[in-house]
Amino acid sequence: MKDSLFNIEQMKKVQNMNFEEQQRQKSIETAKIQYRNKLQLMAVIFVSVIFLGIAIFLWRVNKREQAAKLLLQQEKEKVESTLVKLTETQAQLIHSEKMASLGELTAGIAHEIQNPLNFVNNFSELNRELLIEMKIELEKGNLIDLEEIADDIIANEEKINQHGKRADAIVKGMLQHSRTSTGVKEQTAVNALADEHLRLAYQGLRARINHSML
Repeated sequence: MKDSLFNIEQMKKVQNMNFEEQQRQKSIETAKIQYRNKLQLMAVIFVSVIFLGIAIFLWRVNKREQAAKLLLQQEKEKVESTLVKLTETQAQLIHSEKMASLGELTAGIAHEIQNPLNFVNNFSELNRELLIEMKIELEKGNLIDLEEIADDIIANEEKINQHGKRADAIVKGMLQHSRTSTGVKEQTAVNALADEHLRLAYQGLRARINHSML
């Protein structure tokens, strides 16, 4: 009986030991699973943090690029606006310069034409007075004075014709200068052309000086 009781006690001890071993194995397995799960969770968190950092970095880079593009667009618009203003200013300066040159040229032409016109008007007025005097002398029958008056009228008419041709030459020269060239070479009196341009330049300079003095 002692042997039987001993065996039963031994069997219970063995069973208890087996049960404890099983519980220990289960605890170890549970601990391994929990550790593995913890590692997986930490790995997921670590990867998430990395992806979040990359996302934040890319977002900041994208925002900087957008800011740089916006700044570049603003600078481009400023440059384009400045270019437009410069172009407009240049066009205005060119127009002003052309108008100033045209004004000087017009003043020179007007002054150059005015001289022969003054002669034409003066000699025409003088001829009118001579014709009146001729009419009076004709009524008196004074043929000698009539001949002298006629000679004066002829001389005046020659002066009128001379200065009229002078004005006509000025106008024709300006028309010749302003018309579109056909590309056909023509003979030109260089001395007369130079004299004409020098006269116009001189009269334009005088007109400008007189205008500045006023």
